[in-house]
Amino acid sequence: GSLTRVKGEDVGAYAIISTLDNSNYVISFVSADLSITKKSITVTADAKTKVYGEVDPILTYQAPLLNDDVLSGNLTRATGEDVGTYTISSTFANSNYTITFVPADVLITKASLTITADAKSRNYGVINPEFTYQYEGLQNSDTNISGIVISTTANTDSNAGVYAIVVSGANDANYTITQGNGELIINGIQATVNTNPTENVEGLSAELKGTLVSAGGLDITERGFVYSSTNTNPTLTNNGVEKTISTVVSSEFNKNENGLSSEVLYYYQAYVINSEGTVYGGVQTFETLDITAPIQPIITKVADYTCTETTAVTADNTFVIIGTAEEESTVEVFINNTTVGITTTDTNGNWELDLSSVTQPDGDYQVAATATDASNNTSNNSEDFAIIVSTTNSDLDDIPDFCDSDDDNDGLEDVVQAETKQSYGISPDGDGVNEAWVVRDIENYPNNVVQIFNRSGKLVYETKSYKNTWEGVSNKVSGNAKLPVGVYYFVISLNSPGKKPVTGWIYLNY
Repeated sequence: GSLTRVKGEDVGAYAIISTLDNSNYVISFVSADLSITKKSITVTADAKTKVYGEVDPILTYQAPLLNDDVLSGNLTRATGEDVGTYTISSTFANSNYTITFVPADVLITKASLTITADAKSRNYGVINPEFTYQYEGLQNSDTNISGIVISTTANTDSNAGVYAIVVSGANDANYTITQGNGELIINGIQATVNTNPTENVEGLSAELKGTLVSAGGLDITERGFVYSSTNTNPTLTNNGVEKTISTVVSSEFNKNENGLSSEVLYYYQAYVINSEGTVYGGVQTFETLDITAPIQPIITKVADYTCTETTAVTADNTFVIIGTAEEESTVEVFINNTTVGITTTDTNGNWELDLSSVTQPDGDYQVAATATDASNNTSNNSEDFAIIVSTTNSDLDDIPDFCDSDDDNDGLEDVVQAETKQSYGISPDGDGVNEAWVVRDIENYPNNVVQIFNRSGKLVYETKSYKNTWEGVSNKVSGNAKLPVGVYYFVISLNSPGKKPVTGWIYLNY
């Protein structure tokens, strides 16, 4: 015979049974048990990954099970859908096993998101439209991304052309964000021009004048005047109309027209042309004379000179203007093209206009005069008498700055401050003292570029051909905001052969 046990493979006690026999023996069999104990196994979860917004992957595991055994329970992960790491946990069980569970993670990675500015267009001279943008790739019912800034360099004065609409600042922990720019198209329009009254009508000549109010955002291809003695509304398309082109390219343009007929009433218009067409500025009239105009006046003195070696600049801001003109004529004096008074010449042609009761502000002055004789014929303008009034006396000594080689008493000659000085301070608080950042002799470097940065390295102000006018205002933000008190870093690129950029600090206080 043999020993056998009760059938079964699960954990438990199984009795041993005997069929042993021998004819020579009476056998008493004492049974025992075969005990099956739990098997120790390690169940290891498989690491998983998915992109934010995707459906969870199926959670799987590795387990050395026997006899086609299966485990009850399941795998789950920590709750959450944002980018991050989520632990996988188990409820597995089987009565035949002692289970050691080794967890893993579900890694949620960033989804790809594109934010693109919409294309926009507008006409020159109007405000920018509202900028909009589109998302591509939003997940999990997300609707908005924080921090988005839509900007462009174009403003109402920007010329016609294509400008970038820039998307910036978008930030979200669940996305890898691509920010795409759009385009703002500014369409050019017709220009706007005014016809100004004529000046200097002298015998058979007249100075035709116009003002370009707006170029319409486009290049002006031609500007000038049309005139006629018979057509009351002269244009380029009329027969018998004369055209003269102005070579002046500023907003104020003029043309001295000669060889006109005597004692004739003329009608004229200023015109300008851009790619959108031709526009006219309205009709003005003038009448020619056939009388010889007075001789051109001469201005011999405007003010007393403060420095004998300097005849272009004075600190005398009370003008007494002296000159000569045709005898017994009326002299009209102009400062910067604005009339300031009328006087008469004596029998020798000498004249004087006393303006000493008026204090002239510091600045550049172009003084000119015309003479009108008894027949109301007016001379040409005198040659401009150019003079600069500068009463600035930074160190409050007896020498005005333009005469003073060190007008701020900082130990540096002014002629080298633009190249060497590295520390400044201003207090633009409206008290009239130290209001603007002044870099001495910066005008000697007309191609200069000035940049000012805050302590974080952000550019807060930038200009070309700096004119000593910065008063603590940023031109890099909407509305030209005043900057806070503090220290700012500057870089002056002199853009002159052999000159290195100058760097230093400005302390701003109020």
